[in-house]
Amino acid sequence: PAQKAALVKLVRGSVVGNPTTLAIGDGGNDASMIQEAHVGVGILGVEGRQAANAADFTIGQFRFLQSLLFVHGRWNLRRISIVIGYSFYKNFLLVLPLAFYSYFNGFSGTPLYESYLLATFNLAFTSLPILILGIFDIDVSAKMALLVPSLYQLGINRRYFNSWTLIGWIARGVLHSVLLFLTMYTVTLGWPSGP
Repeated sequence: PAQKAALVKLVRGSVVGNPTTLAIGDGGNDASMIQEAHVGVGILGVEGRQAANAADFTIGQFRFLQSLLFVHGRWNLRRISIVIGYSFYKNFLLVLPLAFYSYFNGFSGTPLYESYLLATFNLAFTSLPILILGIFDIDVSAKMALLVPSLYQLGINRRYFNSWTLIGWIARGVLHSVLLFLTMYTVTLGWPSGP
């Protein structure tokens, strides 16, 4: 058992390129190896539940590993990257109008939003879209993800989440907050005319 964990540790620390390691095992002697890897997968088997308890993910048979990686892992990585970007977008959209409004009210601390509007905003724009996305968002079918393994490379090459995608989400949040504030300011008070 110690040799298996040492081998995973050696790969994590010595191989050029800083690879992500995955260890898979089905018995108690694999538990230390599973815990040493970045991602641990335990197989429920005859040897008990020790490997499954030590693992990040548990599967019933080894043949389910392909589906776990190429289908569910890919879908999860894509969904998580959207959730992170959306969280930044939503927070910029919520907070920046407050900053703009504080300038126009002389930094007096007067709230822009009523408390029930904040609660509704957080429910309508935080919980529900992400819940719907998590349930229904599938860019390709499971069968197609298994037939075209190169789709998995998009995650490895950081196409779903990188600095530029995050900057894009933040830029959209800033742009939409400016447009929202200017629209509401114009509707409620009229466009400010010059002196």
